[in-house]
Amino acid sequence: MHGQTSDPMPWSVTAQWKTLAKVMTFERHLVAAGDTVMVGIIYQGKVRESDLVRQQLTQAIDALPNVGGLAYDHVTIDIEDVGTLATQLRQSRVDVLYIAPVRALDVADIAAICHNMGHITLTGVPRYVAKGVAIGMDMKGDSLELLVNRRAIRQASADLSSRVLALARIVD
Repeated sequence: MHGQTSDPMPWSVTAQWKTLAKVMTFERHLVAAGDTVMVGIIYQGKVRESDLVRQQLTQAIDALPNVGGLAYDHVTIDIEDVGTLATQLRQSRVDVLYIAPVRALDVADIAAICHNMGHITLTGVPRYVAKGVAIGMDMKGDSLELLVNRRAIRQASADLSSRVLALARIVD
């Protein structure tokens, strides 16, 4: 299903980054590689909310580039058509992908392309986790709730610590 309007994000982009970057320190392949983790930010430049999230996330990563022993950098991927995503991903050499709110694009297709190429997907849009994004965030009362789609984690060949899984709500 294609979204007609942007989907809500219950947490600020800065709060999302602090949490998601910490979660990535529990992904064994990223930790073992020891290199800078390249975060690809998938967004739509023509969609105001999506572009704003891109701006905020690049600022958040620049302000907090090292978390739990992992160094992070970022690259932006302006997507208009899911059909060009695989080529864009190959050119960008990313490790992890953050999916900003998008319109008129199938998030399930975006996530499947990313996972089939071995990339973990992250988002601040809770609904996207049920559509196939691997890790997201939601509200539970006044607290953050980590969401993990185990099927997506397996598709991306990720090795997420059981400590994270024990803290998360599993969405399949």
